[in-house]
Amino acid sequence: MNFNCYPLPESLGMAYGYSSFRHRHKIFVYGGCAEDPSSEYFLPSDIIHELNLFTRTWTKHLIKQNSSLPNKRVYSLMVPHGDMAYLFCGFDKMEYRICDFRGLDLNTFEFKVFPKPPVSERDKMEGWTYENQIYFFGGYGPLPPSSERNSRFTHKPDPTYHYYGWNNELVAYNVKMESWIYPSIKGEAPTGRAAYGLAQFGHRVYFMCGRRMETRCNEVHMLDLREEKWSGEIKPVGRAPVPEGRSWFACSPLAGEYVYVQGGINNKDKAISDIWLFNINTHTWSEILTKQVPTPRVACRAHLGLDGTSVIVISGRREDMFEQISYQSDQICNTDYFVLQQEPTSLKLLCLQRLHMLIKGTMDWEIQVGWLPVHLQVELSQLSI
Repeated sequence: MNFNCYPLPESLGMAYGYSSFRHRHKIFVYGGCAEDPSSEYFLPSDIIHELNLFTRTWTKHLIKQNSSLPNKRVYSLMVPHGDMAYLFCGFDKMEYRICDFRGLDLNTFEFKVFPKPPVSERDKMEGWTYENQIYFFGGYGPLPPSSERNSRFTHKPDPTYHYYGWNNELVAYNVKMESWIYPSIKGEAPTGRAAYGLAQFGHRVYFMCGRRMETRCNEVHMLDLREEKWSGEIKPVGRAPVPEGRSWFACSPLAGEYVYVQGGINNKDKAISDIWLFNINTHTWSEILTKQVPTPRVACRAHLGLDGTSVIVISGRREDMFEQISYQSDQICNTDYFVLQQEPTSLKLLCLQRLHMLIKGTMDWEIQVGWLPVHLQVELSQLSI
């Protein structure tokens, strides 16, 4: 396998702890922190960046400034459903964990505020969509009052801040009914955790690694949404090496049967750069060795590429999150996005990209596209937007 790195827009460079999601053929990046040799700062809450995976171009969108605009934040989550991206919780610039729920219209780039979710403040959780529901699991934050606690809620207290800790709460928002539910799931749920990875394959959702208390684990769990059942911990098959425990790493599905895991922080509080694949059919791990060793990437996110056989990882810190930073390095954070290609790009996609490059913006664009078969005309028009 090979990888390449491409520069980020200056307004997004050095970002980490951001929210990101893939919507159709685009990846959107929102919020987060950035760091340079002199300071750390929160990125604006009225800007969202868009990467078009087909044209490989970035666009910066301004979000309408009104009373619905959220505060600047990190370690929040955005999950798309239809043409709306739902923003959930996080950690704001006043150093408070947040409990709120908003929707960003991806056509008008305007936020809408929804009623407060029935959960405690938290960050570093994960979420996904299935049918008409958006699910959220886990995270780190304060223990909610007993009267507001879900009966299946468990909380691992932080040894330093006992009122805070890691939870294993699963909640869902029904988009059509506009209401929250606590799904009834059979089986043994994962213990409370935060800064873990998630990869969805249709009705099956995989939960990878993460931190609980002082330990970063390398566990794998699966939730079957069709059966409404937890798998329990999935033990790897065979005696092949397995990745070390980690948190704050990049994670994505890949090629329909692999979970991609890259970087993060290990149990020695060190930033790491290794790449692993977990086969969801054989339950085996394999390490990916590349000709060039990638830089460490911490507090970043990964997304499946346009052809289903590549992964895009955006920015992330190069250093760990805990030691006092001397600011002697001119690159505390990565200023690029990383693309790992598992298989060659399909000939069809290469041809469409080349055609777009040659004729987009020309006077006879519509005439040229009109020579293509109808299904390719539609596909090229949709990808070019």
